Amino acid sequence: SSYDDRNLDGLQLKMLLEKSASLSSNMVVSWLKGCFEAIEKQYLRQLTFIIYADPDNPELALETYTFKFQYTMEAGPIISELEANSEMCKKERKFAVKKSTEKMLRTILLLTQTLKPLPRKVHLAMKLGYYDN
Repeated sequence: SSYDDRNLDGLQLKMLLEKSASLSSNMVVSWLKGCFEAIEKQYLRQLTFIIYADPDNPELALETYTFKFQYTMEAGPIISELEANSEMCKKERKFAVKKSTEKMLRTILLLTQTLKPLPRKVHLAMKLGYYDN
């Protein structure tokens, strides 16, 4: 399996395994490691996950999830905005990355529970935006 069941303060989660038999899962883990490095170096401005069905038309997204980052001396990295665009759209503001991970995960779980199931074969893309300096 590519996932491990985890419990985070009563919140049941499926966590991607760092290494699995799935090349696709390993690729997503590699992408995320690169994002974490960019967050540590305070380069990452925006991260968007795009889920689409037609590989020839990735702009026809079924769902998108965008995280916007800011960096402060006091709190470190902050997710200043989370946007989920699908049949339902909701924004949450000012998540401190280290302190509010659970709140962010609960929000994502609530958003995704109301969505229709994805088609059996979908594609995932990730777009990154960086600060200029």
